[in-house]
Amino acid sequence: MRELFEKAEKATSLSELNGIIASDSTISKTIKEFEHKYPRFDLQIKPQQVQQLKENRFLNEDHTINLEREAEFTPFEKFLLAVLWKNGQIFRVQPIVDGIVGIKKSESEFGIIFNQFGRHLADPTEPIVDQHVLRAFCEATGRKKVPRKTVFKTSDQKMIDEYRNWFKIILQRITEQEKEEFRYKLDKLLFTIGKQLE
Repeated sequence: MRELFEKAEKATSLSELNGIIASDSTISKTIKEFEHKYPRFDLQIKPQQVQQLKENRFLNEDHTINLEREAEFTPFEKFLLAVLWKNGQIFRVQPIVDGIVGIKKSESEFGIIFNQFGRHLADPTEPIVDQHVLRAFCEATGRKKVPRKTVFKTSDQKMIDEYRNWFKIILQRITEQEKEEFRYKLDKLLFTIGKQLE
């Protein structure tokens, strides 16, 4: 895994990164499984769109969903809320919105992974962060190992920022035409490496 990571870290083109992924059948298979579970969508959300959601009373000023509007929700909106509710994640929207607009309204010390996801939704050059990519990053760069975690706290922000900076430095070497696809593939490779390190 370390060797794959080091090759990916030094890659300077999309074809080189694709070759690294193709060289390991387990990695290739795991990435395909990931893409089946998490299909690729353009989910970009701009801060102005969040403002419109507030103006239309879909979101409260504290970045939570305005549940008082429930009767006005479309069947599709109710369906999406039902999924959030069933998973006990109705309030996970707040740190995502915090990340999109760059203003923290959540009082919780949890939710920094969702906050970073909000940053990614607003700016696709921001990497998606989870326990797996952080584990791969820390293992390969000799930082403190990341245990299997489901919740990250604000005390983990320094590690996340180090990863964000490292990720962006790699992308600086990639041509503009290949940058988006390279970012996507690098993220999937790191996710897969991190999962194998569990």
